Amino acid sequence: MTYLPKSIPVSVVKASEAYYKRYGKFKPITVGEILLEKIFPLMEDAKLISQHEKEGYIRNWTKLLEENGSLRIFKNRELQTVSVDYFDEEILNSAKRISQEKMYKKSDGFLPTARLVGEVIGHQKQTNKDFLIEWRVRCLIHKGLLSYHGSLSNKRLYSIKPLID
Repeated sequence: MTYLPKSIPVSVVKASEAYYKRYGKFKPITVGEILLEKIFPLMEDAKLISQHEKEGYIRNWTKLLEENGSLRIFKNRELQTVSVDYFDEEILNSAKRISQEKMYKKSDGFLPTARLVGEVIGHQKQTNKDFLIEWRVRCLIHKGLLSYHGSLSNKRLYSIKPLID
């Protein structure tokens, strides 16, 4: 949009809402969850945006480019740049809580990394990819805040345990 002439109209489709209205059953969180053949009919729900809205999108995009951040989240109804360690506290708190569950106490508090990653993702209001959370788990291991056993080659091949209470 930034490079489009002002005279070119722009339309937006709220894909999740349009999908649910048209097909029912579930409301996808991202467009990536929608089959390609079901995306094109959603274009019928496209709404022309005003010049003011278009300028707002352009301002937001320009701001994000200037921030040049590595991680962005959707917060307060807008995209915001945050530090890469944004999820670390939640990861550590979840690891502590889960490691106290009866079934993990039997294994000295070690829990499957995939369980931790799923738990953190499941409590988010937004969609995060598992590789992002697992990457942060590995960073916490390297910082000495989590212990592990197994092979770090795949999240299903190692278990973790918080080192601090």
